[in-house]
Amino acid sequence: MKVICQICAEEIGDTHLRDLRYPMSGAMFTTLDPVHGMPPPFDASLDWENFRCPYGRMHRPMVADNQVLTDEGIVVLPRDGGQAYIDPRANTEVGRDSIADRMIQVSDEDAERIARETIKQESGNGKAEEEQREPEDDQPGEGKAETPCPECGKGFENELNMKRHQKMAHRAK
Repeated sequence: MKVICQICAEEIGDTHLRDLRYPMSGAMFTTLDPVHGMPPPFDASLDWENFRCPYGRMHRPMVADNQVLTDEGIVVLPRDGGQAYIDPRANTEVGRDSIADRMIQVSDEDAERIARETIKQESGNGKAEEEQREPEDDQPGEGKAETPCPECGKGFENELNMKRHQKMAHRAK
């Protein structure tokens, strides 16, 4: 039977139903092409926890430690060490709904604030950046500035800040 990666769907190795037992080891899988000297997909000493797909080496080819996707279907390895069998009822699709469970939900405003703080800390000139940033609360025509924007009247401390404002706020006009 050809062994197929459940993540990238590549054929990665070969196995026989009689060779599969729980817990899985690399010795249970052989090469797809022994004639041309292609190596087996996993080192014989590896266990399921250390299996990595030969295509990319970034993901595990089996998402469960007791199931193997083959060209004949899902092979289930009973956890009691019994004979492996093909389960015709098993779904070959990987359930991706649990992936989102591990994500942290952060609002866009919080993410932007955290990113700005991180950049400030990494750059080491947080104070200079803070002084250059234009105040967000200023209404057009108001502010402690001497240089007003000719298009909207918003005031700025210096001409450089006003020109930055013009580029960002009025570039589409």
